[in-house]
Amino acid sequence: MLRDGSAAQPIPAVGSRRVGGSVAGGSAFADHSGRAVAGWILNPLYDYDFGPHFKYADLSGAISMQPPAIRQILPSLVPKVDADGNETTGVPSVLHQAPLGTYLGWNVTAAGFFKGTGCGLGGGFVPFAKTKADRLAAEDPRPSLEERYGTHDRYVATVPGSGSAAGARPLLAPG
Repeated sequence: MLRDGSAAQPIPAVGSRRVGGSVAGGSAFADHSGRAVAGWILNPLYDYDFGPHFKYADLSGAISMQPPAIRQILPSLVPKVDADGNETTGVPSVLHQAPLGTYLGWNVTAAGFFKGTGCGLGGGFVPFAKTKADRLAAEDPRPSLEERYGTHDRYVATVPGSGSAAGARPLLAPG
């Protein structure tokens, strides 16, 4: 409820599901270099058939088909990303408006038995190169911090404007 007594209604999410082409099939997702990400990052979602006595709505009843048949593999949708590899949907944070790198909702296991495989929802961060020379040496297509902001002081001056823009965005609309 808002101060004036009217009911508050959430505004549609920026680029909410399938609005304005904001989601893509998993195969369209790429890492910061523009290379397609390996398919293991997206776990397939199976639509199982447990038999006619199983009630899917509340997961009750009896499983009469074991192992279950796979009816279909449901498509995996992921948010589209910008040229930096950052998601373009949702409420834009200061970190996305004045980025220091690519912020990921996934990561890769660094060591051990599962080395090189996806580690679920453990997020990751791929920093931008500090200088253009570093960026070119790493073959990173994303502009370096030097190319984006020039100096640390210019980056620091950018952040308050990004914060003000994020704070000015209404998250509730009058009903």
